[in-house]
Amino acid sequence: MAGKKNNIIKYRKSFHLNIGIIVFAFIIIYLCFYVFSYLTQRKIGIYEVEQGTIAENNTYQALALREESVFYSEYSGVLDYYISDTAKIGSGDLICSIDEEGEIARRMAAANSDDLDLNSSYFKNLKNSVKQYTQTYSGDSFYHVYDFKEQVGSLITEAVNQSTLSSVSQYVDQSAGGVGLHRSYAVQPGIVNYSVDGYENVSAENFTPELIRPLDYSKETIKNNSSISFGDAMYKLITSENWVLIFRISEDVMQRLNEDSYVRLRFVKDGTSCLAGYEIRQIEDSYYMFLSLNNHMIRFAGDRYLDIELLLDEQSGLKIPNTAIVTKDFFEVPKEYFVKGGDSNEWGVYVIDGETHEIAFTEAAIYDKSEEAYYISSSVFSAGAILQKPDSTETFSLSRTRQLQGVYNVNKGFAVFKRIEIVYQNEEYTIIKNGTSYGLSLYDHIALEGDAIEENELINYTR
Repeated sequence: MAGKKNNIIKYRKSFHLNIGIIVFAFIIIYLCFYVFSYLTQRKIGIYEVEQGTIAENNTYQALALREESVFYSEYSGVLDYYISDTAKIGSGDLICSIDEEGEIARRMAAANSDDLDLNSSYFKNLKNSVKQYTQTYSGDSFYHVYDFKEQVGSLITEAVNQSTLSSVSQYVDQSAGGVGLHRSYAVQPGIVNYSVDGYENVSAENFTPELIRPLDYSKETIKNNSSISFGDAMYKLITSENWVLIFRISEDVMQRLNEDSYVRLRFVKDGTSCLAGYEIRQIEDSYYMFLSLNNHMIRFAGDRYLDIELLLDEQSGLKIPNTAIVTKDFFEVPKEYFVKGGDSNEWGVYVIDGETHEIAFTEAAIYDKSEEAYYISSSVFSAGAILQKPDSTETFSLSRTRQLQGVYNVNKGFAVFKRIEIVYQNEEYTIIKNGTSYGLSLYDHIALEGDAIEENELINYTR
């Protein structure tokens, strides 16, 4: 048995191709390629053309002058207000009271309990004040928060004082001679203000340039529940809706306004805008503008200086960012070389082939024109190309160019140059003319960075 040979034969295993593995590997390779292409491909920002307005703004700090009368105290004691600051009042309305002995103040304090019944109108006024402040808040003018704080405090104090005054009125009436409560009523309708600054007697007639000193400006705010002495200011009453804003302007602005009788302005504080008549006065070597207004005064009754914008020039049209604008060379061709032809009966020119000398009609989009010439794209024709005049043997060589401004339209996924005509421009945006030949339309999509792409380039864009 030992001498017998081993008769076992080994067979090689056949190789079976797994189609699932191949498909899976192909998907992995495709995904890797797609991700790599996406990460490495340049992306172009897109801007949608919109209808917009650009205004040329000139910002000034203006001095506000009004018809104001200051009322002074004839007594000494504790001062209490019953009308909120910069509120409208009628003739005979109770504005404040002076408590000589302090008895009424103590009774008012005792009456301020948790079950104090406040009129719903006060809550509405308080809500409106908070809403207006939050809508117009700007970090650049944080100092207005202190004005807002005083306004809210004034509204709350007014509500409390009005409510508690009724609770002690019977006591006051019964103790008429000995309590020492003196009430002050409005002698005429107006707007009440609880601050004085020394400008109350200044008007457009006696104005001098030295009065404009915003950096040195200060005002004295009369506090509620504070002590007041005989002869001290109690409140100020603004008795007219007519007021004046005064500020210095440059000679250039003055010359541009000579033919106008009104100017549009915007108040920076809350964005309100209006028309105002004006007068320009030359005082020494400077020019001062006097704006006459008869509305919006109550909104700014507590402000002596106001930041305003003169809207000297306002243009409307298609609005695009300046970064999208590019320039491109266009060939200048005499008008007599153009003719309508081809299957579409479009404008074009006859081009002479440089090798065969055959003449062929080629469509030529006209992007702009002058009195004697049309301008065609340098992307379609080459420099030195020879054109033949229709019905003539005269020829013309393309050489002279002119730069036109435009943007790249990407509606179809590739960059197409569109000519623009600029109407107005500031540092960020441009207003262009609508309806320009081979131009833009509303809602077109254009490359945000025009210098970053080339004409006819396929666009991978982001919104």
